[in-house]
Order: sequence, then C-alpha cells, then structure tokens
Amino acid sequence: MRIAYLTDFDPMDVRHWSGLGLHILQCLRQQGLDVEPIGPIPWRRSASAGYAAAKFVLYNYALRQKFGHYSRYLEPALIRLWAKLYQARLEGRSFDLIFSPFTQHLAYLETDIPMVAWADATFGALNRLYNAERPLCRENLKAANFLESKALAKFRLAIYASDWAADSAMKDYGLLPERVAVIPYGANLEFTPEQNQVEQSIADRSRELMELLFIGVDYERKGGPCAVEVARRLNAAGVPARLTIVGCRPPIDEPFVKVLGFLSKSHPRHRERLEAALRRSHFFILPSKAECYGVVFCEASSFGVPSIATRVGGIPSAVRDGVNGRLFPPNPDPGDIAAWIMSITGDEESYRRLALSSYQEYAERLNWTSAGKRVVRALERVVAECGSRIAPTQIASG
Repeated sequence: MRIAYLTDFDPMDVRHWSGLGLHILQCLRQQGLDVEPIGPIPWRRSASAGYAAAKFVLYNYALRQKFGHYSRYLEPALIRLWAKLYQARLEGRSFDLIFSPFTQHLAYLETDIPMVAWADATFGALNRLYNAERPLCRENLKAANFLESKALAKFRLAIYASDWAADSAMKDYGLLPERVAVIPYGANLEFTPEQNQVEQSIADRSRELMELLFIGVDYERKGGPCAVEVARRLNAAGVPARLTIVGCRPPIDEPFVKVLGFLSKSHPRHRERLEAALRRSHFFILPSKAECYGVVFCEASSFGVPSIATRVGGIPSAVRDGVNGRLFPPNPDPGDIAAWIMSITGDEESYRRLALSSYQEYAERLNWTSAGKRVVRALERVVAECGSRIAPTQIASG
C-alpha cells in the first residue's frame, strides 16, 4: 500500500506538534506501509501567507481583539494555497491513499485518491472546549466550520484519537458512523521500559515521600495551580509530598515544588531527566481545563504511573477511570484529589495493582504498535471498498 502523508510542516521534526507528526509517520512505516511525506510545503513567503499575517496584526493588535481573536490557519486563502501546493506535489504520482493528521487543511484538495485522516479533534469540539476565554472572531468561526464540513465530505474515513472528537464529527458535521473510527494515539517516547523494569520501578518508589509529576507547557490551562494545591493539601494532612513540574517555569516559591523547566525529548540529558522523573513518580497529575487527548497520559502509563486527570475533552479515551488512573470532574476540588491519593496509597497492594494496570493499559492499547495495526486494518478496508478511485464521503442528511 503506497500512501501520501500530507502535512504543511516537516513531519520529521520531533519538535513540531509534540512530535505527533513524526510518530504517526513512524507508526505507519512500522507496519510495513510505503509512506511518502508530502511536506513541508513552501507557503510562508506567499502572498496568501502575507494576507493572513496582515489580518492577524489587524485583528489581534490594531483592533486589540475587539471582534475576537484571528487565527491565520483558518484563513480560506491560505487553505486554497495549500491545496494547490499539495496538488502540485501529487501530480503524476501513484498513491493508493492520501493520509493526513488534519482535516481542514485539505478542504480544497481535489483528487480521486481516497483520503483518510487521523486527527485529535474537529473544529466544533475544539472551539467549544478551548475558545471560551479567547473567542475567535466571527470571520474565523464561519470559515472554520465551513472548511471542516467541506473537508470531512472528502474523507472516506475520519479516524480520531478520542470518542469525544468522533462524536463531534457525527453530531456536528453529520458524518455517518461507518465513516468514523476511534484509535487512540500512543506514547511519544523513544524509550519505554519492559514490564519487569516497570515492576521494579513501582517497588522502588519512595515510602517516605509522595512524588507527584506535572508535565505541561501551558501551566494554567493544564491545571498547574490545582496540582500545586493538591501537594499542599497532602503535606498539610501529614503526607510528605513533592510536586515536580516539567515543561514550564511558573513563579512558584514552595519548598514542596521542584521545577525542572522544559525538557526536550530530542536531547539525551533532558530525556534521561524526564525518564527518571517518570520512574520515581507515584502519580502523574494533569487536571486540565481543556485537552484534546493527552499523549502524555500514554507516556505516564508506559512507566506504570497512574494518571490523575479531569473528565474533559478527549482525556477519557486516554485515561480510563480505575484502569490507568482516576478521572475527576472539570475544575476539581484539590481536597478531593488529595483524599483519593491518601486512600489509594493507604493500601500498598491497591496502589501496586493500579500502577501495574496502568502499564498494561499502555502495553495493550496506548502504544503506537497497537494503534498502527488498527489503522492498517482500517486503511485496508478503505482500499478494498474503493480500489483506486472513490466518490466523496457520504454525509448523513439533516
């Protein structure tokens, strides 16, 4: 099976999009598929990019977001340019499928080659979850919903990382259930331990100090203040606890908080520090206010670290309550989280079972090999149904 992998960025760049573009590419190739990246595309110095940049300055600075925030990546002129650049790259080439981690970017692409997406959200779901505090301008909103609908009509199959995103594709954009699939992403780590190593790490975790780990660049959105308060409550209750923060440097001066800052997975020394933090942590805590999925939950599970998270967005597809962690309501009470931590760790065997179950969840479901096998089966069905030609995807009426 020969696949064209369409991205506007360089998919080999592990720094882009938390490395997801690269891991998806590697996931497909690992299954023996012949995948050719069609990207990056040279759009940044184009007239369309300049037009979008000018509108960005106008809306977000000159008008001081009086009419809402403007995103250049939702500009139809730019999406049309991408279609032309993709088509130029595809012309005269033979592919069985077009595959992309995005949908809207391909709204104007005209081709007879079957198209499949593996995305983390629809615009409708994303807008409801993320844009309450920073609403988009009306122009963006109108264009984005149009582009999403137009793009989804072209896809033979839309794969999503979560049930939350898949439900939006069907409810918001009328996609038929047979044209939607849910396949979670895996852990974006070059190294993940074997089960015997995980068992040893669990056994070696401190009995004197409760180690909590927070990983996130956006400290506020990821629920950093809540995580700090949980650690504070544990210490106040007589349970010595330390919160290690990775990914950002919030202005916190607390004796029970250790800030490591940003750690690059492409840097050997940084990677070692991240892996050490995962091995020693009793819990990974990320009480996010908004999250499309959270590959970091897969990474925590791969080290046998149960996750403490919120029932928000696509998180419930990465963290299953009682299996690889605990889900709390949005904007949780830190006291409730602290009480649960004390309850589960009060029985050493209960904690051990949850930690081992977290690793099993990774080994069986939250890894790229398992995901790749499911994606390949889905792609084979598309090719079998379509041959080398396909009509646009059916959309449910109403």
